[in-house]
Amino acid sequence: MTITIRLTKVEYEMLKELQKKDKRYKKGLEEKVISDLKIDYAMII
Repeated sequence: MTITIRLTKVEYEMLKELQKKDKRYKKGLEEKVISDLKIDYAMII
């Protein structure tokens, strides 16, 4: 399952810069999105 999150052009550029500076940021963001989805999904059930 793929979830897309729409970002403004400015947000997208900021995210790209952060990912260049710190590779851990991308991994941390992915983990946060996954954990948020699990929490939200548990609330629905």
